[in-house]
Amino acid sequence: MGKRRLCRKIHFTKKNIEKLGPQKPDAPSKEIEWSDDLAIGLKCLCNKADPPRKTFMFRGVFRKRKIAIALGTFPSLSVEEAREMVYENRKMISKGIDPLANIEKQKAELTFAEFSELYLAHAKVVNKSYYSIKTRLENHIIPVFGKYMLSSITKRDLQKFLDNILARKVKGGTKKIKGGTVNRFRSLLLRMFNLAVEWEYLSESPVAGKSLARQKESPGRDVFLSLDESRRFLAALDSLPNRVSACALKIMILTGKRHGEILSLKWSDISIEEGIIYIRREMTKSQTSDKVFLSQMAKDVFTELEEHRIVGNPHVFPGRKHGKHMVTCRRAFLNALEIAGITKKKVTIHTLRHTFASQLLANGASLFEVSKMLNHSDMKITQRYSHLSDKVFLERTEKFSERLAQPAG
Repeated sequence: MGKRRLCRKIHFTKKNIEKLGPQKPDAPSKEIEWSDDLAIGLKCLCNKADPPRKTFMFRGVFRKRKIAIALGTFPSLSVEEAREMVYENRKMISKGIDPLANIEKQKAELTFAEFSELYLAHAKVVNKSYYSIKTRLENHIIPVFGKYMLSSITKRDLQKFLDNILARKVKGGTKKIKGGTVNRFRSLLLRMFNLAVEWEYLSESPVAGKSLARQKESPGRDVFLSLDESRRFLAALDSLPNRVSACALKIMILTGKRHGEILSLKWSDISIEEGIIYIRREMTKSQTSDKVFLSQMAKDVFTELEEHRIVGNPHVFPGRKHGKHMVTCRRAFLNALEIAGITKKKVTIHTLRHTFASQLLANGASLFEVSKMLNHSDMKITQRYSHLSDKVFLERTEKFSERLAQPAG
């Protein structure tokens, strides 16, 4: 007789699921089971890992036989999606259809194109790069693999596809596709087949324990504004009539935060008195919350923004739609560049983030410090700025040499 799981009931919300902790290490059962008080049969199982793996399950009865169906893991599967799946399973049971048998039938007949529809529905909820993913799938991958059964696709098929992408030339030109572009296709395919296993559409990924060749990516050189250009840019922002957009751009260059992270800020995320911004986890590219310390100049900008605060809109940078935030400040950015006389090529709003990093390094900050301030998920990402710290290293070496050259005693 199997050991019974400890079960508790709560109201499932994103916040409540995030708070759930692991099963106690000395507990007899491997998982602690939580039940939703809204959708009957919806469970969330937390294992003993820290942090725990949180798996949504449906438990029900079909013709006096207990059934259990794994729905997916949180946060890849949202509470709303899990509830919808439970409702569908209960609906099938009420019609005399065995949900387990129906799942097995779907798995046996699923093509890559059909699975792509499921994946895109998931990506639309959890992935900020949804439209890029959709384009890669619909324009490039589905035309090749769409009609094939998901289980029939092999590692060799996937590698051949990536090799063909690499051999292509950029549309309308003679240059070949870059390795970085091929790697984006590679990551997408790996993610899809891993999810196919997690969602139990496949017993094993065709690339499980194997590898798809990763292409070398050219690090390139990021464009950034010099100190003089930065000063002219800030002065130009002061002359713009659209103060909200101008302030948004100021905060970007003063904090190094991404365009979307700044524009989505709410007043509840900011403490001007403490000089801190709290960027919510769901708004960051790395999916980790971020704590940003404000300089006096940045605090002054938020003080100015309080004069433009709109009642009923929680956002610091309110948009045209009621209760929504601004989507872009590109027009103000281009106007400021023109006023400042900055004409160098490939300058974008993201250049402000590179400028922040370059100025930190120029003033003696370490790559580790820059990595933390930019909230990079991996130090390897910050290595792109390593060439900017060469001047600092040289200056420190010279200072050390000067000290050694001084008379002893």
